[in-house]
Amino acid sequence: MNLGDKLKRIDKSKLSDKIYDELKDLLIAGQVTPGERFSLRGLAHSTGTSSMPVREAVGRLVAEHALEVLPNRAIRVPLMTKSRFIELRTIRISLEGLAISKAATNRSVGELKKMAEYEHLFELERQKQDPDGKTAVKFNKNLHFAIYRAANMPILVKMIESLWLQIGPVLNYDLAINTDRLTNTEAQIHHKNMISAIRKKDPNAAKAALVSDLMSAGCSNIKIQCFQNDADSLHLLCARCRKLSRAYPQRVFQTYPNVRAHGGANGCQRNLVFAST
Repeated sequence: MNLGDKLKRIDKSKLSDKIYDELKDLLIAGQVTPGERFSLRGLAHSTGTSSMPVREAVGRLVAEHALEVLPNRAIRVPLMTKSRFIELRTIRISLEGLAISKAATNRSVGELKKMAEYEHLFELERQKQDPDGKTAVKFNKNLHFAIYRAANMPILVKMIESLWLQIGPVLNYDLAINTDRLTNTEAQIHHKNMISAIRKKDPNAAKAALVSDLMSAGCSNIKIQCFQNDADSLHLLCARCRKLSRAYPQRVFQTYPNVRAHGGANGCQRNLVFAST
């Protein structure tokens, strides 16, 4: 028997699954922006793997509409439109509303304790003098999915994950870099109401609190009413003076070359929104 006969075959599917999970977490946590591009070769280099497992992982995310492949074979985080944003939010209200309703009646004492822990960690981060948006995003995600998993409906949780993959780059990236949103207590109030209703095993109140949370994230923080029309792409604009803020990194300007930057002139507080050109 030679050396090759003694080696175990490497399960490439597990490597692809790991890359998929890492990319999924980046998308849900808003670590990448709508319109951001990358290549299979670049991802393979970053992960230290060949292109095959990366291609398989990306293919799964493309099928879930979390990524898209351009004609030049570049991979892009899809741009957001008004109609797509509203459609995703509407579906989230239905599916996540079902999940929290079931969680309110099915949750265990241990699961309730875990929810309260994440809610407390989110509040502690929010109360800091200089809160870290990325940390807050992590605790917000952990809170929501601790609730959804308590529904004991794993297929439903997978469906909700798919929605977060698509809308996460919009909502969570904005929260991660715009700490002004963390100083607003609205999200914390909704979180407390969700936990309180689940503790009382009141599914209707739990769903109502969740719907308020989702609607506030769509209308107050992103200010969806500022969308002018359903253009093919949306630009990160300032709600007050309607110019792209330098609060976003340089790659955003490369993605959206038709919008000029500003530095918060004329007393503008850089209240960032998504708006069409």
